[in-house]
Amino acid sequence: STPPPVNTIDADEENNPRSCGCSESCVSDLDWSDWFTKRYDLKQQPILRATNNFDPDALAWWLSLQQSDKDKTLEGVVSKMFQII
Repeated sequence: STPPPVNTIDADEENNPRSCGCSESCVSDLDWSDWFTKRYDLKQQPILRATNNFDPDALAWWLSLQQSDKDKTLEGVVSKMFQII
């Protein structure tokens, strides 16, 4: 007969399952990085949309994290990105 499958889930994973499927690190682990925890805002929603209709607060927050060239616009960068995708 075939032996039963070996359970490879450790106790931490069993007690704290992730819906995202990440294995080692994840944005849901807010204690993983002090830098990330300081800057991560759970209220912010994804801003990348093909229509480029950005929420002003989300845009200001996102731009505050960037170190982009000043002669590039966010709309231009996102438009180029959606052409690639």
